[in-house]
Amino acid sequence: MEIHIPRDRWLAIGAHVLAFVRRMTNGERLPVIEAELFAEIHPDMVMLSHKVLAEEKGPWQVDDTEAFLLAVHFEAIRAMQMGPT
Repeated sequence: MEIHIPRDRWLAIGAHVLAFVRRMTNGERLPVIEAELFAEIHPDMVMLSHKVLAEEKGPWQVDDTEAFLLAVHFEAIRAMQMGPT
């Protein structure tokens, strides 16, 4: 699935990725989120999120909470582009 990220959404995504890198650099972890929340996000957006965060090389492993939070941005863009269902 391909999505076009509008220019204004890049800022939100960039801010999230920057916060992710800072947390990983400082050894911080976010609280675990409920697995049920993933049902709200298209699986392709979760996979895209994992892929984007994995590109940031470091001694850390991307956890599901970080991936979910970024996937929310991608899902919002996807939903906007798909229109009302």
